[in-house]
Amino acid sequence: MSDLDRQLLLWVNAAAGDIPVLDHAARLVASDYLMLAVLSSSAFGLWFAGRDALERIRFQRATLIAAASIGLSNAAVWIASLMFERMRPYAELDSMVNLLFYRSTDPSFPSNPVAVAFAGATAVWIGNRKLGTTLTCLSIIYAFARVYVGANYPGDVVGGAVIGCLVTGCAYMLFVFARPIPEGALRLMRGIAGA
Repeated sequence: MSDLDRQLLLWVNAAAGDIPVLDHAARLVASDYLMLAVLSSSAFGLWFAGRDALERIRFQRATLIAAASIGLSNAAVWIASLMFERMRPYAELDSMVNLLFYRSTDPSFPSNPVAVAFAGATAVWIGNRKLGTTLTCLSIIYAFARVYVGANYPGDVVGGAVIGCLVTGCAYMLFVFARPIPEGALRLMRGIAGA
């Protein structure tokens, strides 16, 4: 663990426990489910959005890339956590961290929830810049909240964000390279969904 990472964590986490309203909001934002629900509903809405057929197809491609990149980012985080088994801040620094979150047993680096958030936001950005930018800003707030509540070090969330973005870039390149396969899947899904 770098000294800078530790100092940043303690600086961000120092106010935790002092302002109940802020603590409650941070716990809500840092939860494992809120950002996932926002991403899922955004991708679902994006699937059916679009002013014309071409825009709808572009949005549906981005939705498919989002689903693939979220799955791939989980795999990438799992592999990275096998190589870098880092303890959670509250386990390593114990009484120095004001923990406002449950005690997770998985490694701290890289942050899997943050990787998923950035993977989804980046994929949506490929199809819809405005919505993707909004989701990216929400992902940054989400990553900050994970540090504030003492669940991750700053380096963990940065690592998760980098993995999420890189994996989405790879998923996009695979989509372009193997275009007939995802395009066939999209046609099939459009037929099932009637979109």
